[in-house]
Amino acid sequence: MKSNIPTWLFVVGLVVGLLVIKNVINMLVFSPSSPASPRPQPLISAPATAPAAPAYSKEQRESARVLMDTAKRGHHIYEEGPHLVVEMKSYIEDKNSLLRFVRSIADADCVLNNGPRNIYYYDPSMKKVAQADPLGGVRLLD
Repeated sequence: MKSNIPTWLFVVGLVVGLLVIKNVINMLVFSPSSPASPRPQPLISAPATAPAAPAYSKEQRESARVLMDTAKRGHHIYEEGPHLVVEMKSYIEDKNSLLRFVRSIADADCVLNNGPRNIYYYDPSMKKVAQADPLGGVRLLD
């Protein structure tokens, strides 16, 4: 499939779009929904048979889904066993831009799966350039 949009323009648009969606997710995740209570509440554990409440709201999940759908249009993203693989279709030369892209994908995947998992990022030459995992977090490899 040949597009009339130059590759660099597509990548810039994708990165800007991902940053906007990531900011929306951050605002939804980190904005307080209710004022802090004046005194600490006791910790009460729910029974083991009670269903767990969703960790993220419907709006947060929708934003994450839109971000992943946008990323899938520009990159090959698929599950391989228990982890996610991102094969980038174009190089992102700037390390800061690459880190923002990696974090955006990791954040969206965390929201969609109710927790972090291993994600491996490969550049177009199939060199692993970044990794995200529950213990080490998001990092660039070099």
